[in-house]
Amino acid sequence: DSLSGQGEQYEDFFKALSATSTVPVSFEKLHPELHGYYSSMTQNIVIAEGMSEVQTLKTLIHEISHAMLHGKEGEEHLANRNTKEVQAESIAYTVCQHYGLDTSDYSFGYVAGWSHTKSLDELKSSLSVIHSTAQKIIENVDRNIMEIQKSREIQITPTTHAVVPKSFYNSLGIHADKPSVRNQLKSEPKPELPAKGQKQRTMDLEV
Repeated sequence: DSLSGQGEQYEDFFKALSATSTVPVSFEKLHPELHGYYSSMTQNIVIAEGMSEVQTLKTLIHEISHAMLHGKEGEEHLANRNTKEVQAESIAYTVCQHYGLDTSDYSFGYVAGWSHTKSLDELKSSLSVIHSTAQKIIENVDRNIMEIQKSREIQITPTTHAVVPKSFYNSLGIHADKPSVRNQLKSEPKPELPAKGQKQRTMDLEV
């Protein structure tokens, strides 16, 4: 299954997300059931060609989350595959909702599929990671969008001070009085480290 639909200001949003990524992003023709992947071995993100704009944006956020949380050398063993996928998709859903992209039809089923074997306490332990990472991505995207808009307006009208139109933020569902995601969450304990010697994964896939 995959999401359909177009995203408002898609090109700018994609550029802002790509600039937020800690590793290079590229498009390739992948297996029909694979939407994208992050490789910690080659340190890059690959997104499947030919998907809808909404699916592309959602998948990019999912893989950026993997790169931010599960790609640091020596830290891949901190979470098992199920936890990684629950974290990445929950972050993608949170960020997409913030910008007015409804991915619930896909994300809810995806998270349910990866979390059915986990206890409530295990899921709760990921909440602080999910929300703090989502907030970090949102802050970076907002900053990158402003830079993109400023650059465009400066090029068009060199003598005019660049101002981001309010309509642009409204189209993405951004509201200045919206509470910070981070402030909505109480601190949760971090997941415990697994036993020493557990093999590290080198690739996180979204299927």
